[in-house]
Amino acid sequence: MTAKLVAGQKATMTSGNMSSDEERSMRECEQYVQKHNIQQLLKDCIVQLCSSRSDRPMAFLKEYFDRLEKEESMQMLLQQKASGSRSDSREEEVSPP
Repeated sequence: MTAKLVAGQKATMTSGNMSSDEERSMRECEQYVQKHNIQQLLKDCIVQLCSSRSDRPMAFLKEYFDRLEKEESMQMLLQQKASGSRSDSREEEVSPP
């Protein structure tokens, strides 16, 4: 029933009841969700929560997202180091001895 309700609400919102600003805002929101893969992120989180059946779901969610944030930070740091070493090597190639 919830999926039908959401689908109905979306159909109502897109059927002319929204202003152009609201429609643009909705499109931007959808683009943001797609760009950052938010639906899959939340789906994975919920699956993990249901699998663990934690007695403290809020603590589980906090720890889950803390772990994801640390992983993301590490990946960004590694990418920065990799791009920094590439730019250093390019400088050496371009610079005369």
